[in-house]
Amino acid sequence: MAVSVRPLTYEDLCRAREDGNRYELIEGELVLVASPSPLHQRVSGEMFFQFYQSLRGSGAGNVFAAPLDVRFPDGSVVQPDIVVVLSDRASIVGE
Repeated sequence: MAVSVRPLTYEDLCRAREDGNRYELIEGELVLVASPSPLHQRVSGEMFFQFYQSLRGSGAGNVFAAPLDVRFPDGSVVQPDIVVVLSDRASIVGE
């Protein structure tokens, strides 16, 4: 008898995160994500600052820092360190 395993969903991801670990959902599979290093945090913080100054000052868009879920049509959900959304794509940002 074959066993069928369904792809995990965003709701499954949210339940998994209740244990305090960092997870992402990649093509229906739950992936445990390690915490970033201090160097990584310094670099991403500087990048955020540069994007923020440029985009917000010009009105060209918004920049967001993790944690922020980015959901893809294939069901994958990731939390990039930095998310840049240009003004002409602002409608993709939801609660």
